[in-house]
Amino acid sequence: MPQPLEQQITRTAFSGGGSLYSTAPDYLTLIRMLLQGGEFNNARILRVETVALMGQNQIGNIEAGILKTMNPALSNDVDFFPRIPLRWGLGHMINMEPGPNGRSAGSLTWAGILNTY
Repeated sequence: MPQPLEQQITRTAFSGGGSLYSTAPDYLTLIRMLLQGGEFNNARILRVETVALMGQNQIGNIEAGILKTMNPALSNDVDFFPRIPLRWGLGHMINMEPGPNGRSAGSLTWAGILNTY
């Protein structure tokens, strides 16, 4: 269902990823840049080392688990990969084991508030 681009609320807390939004083509551009090690259209956007850190486990043995919604009117609980250990990198959830349908161990995922995964 279409959603308004901006929610008219007064912020009391701010986060690095909270309330970021854009278009599907912009998101695909971001993904292409990450897949190319931080470079896009022959321009260096991020260092190779930064992109590598984004995909490395940053939380040790803490399980990322099921993402519980904080607002059921906007999103559902999300269990991306049932029974597969999950961790967080700098910007992505990482599945630590191969999935039953061909997903590789170490694959990255992300979903927004509207469950766009």
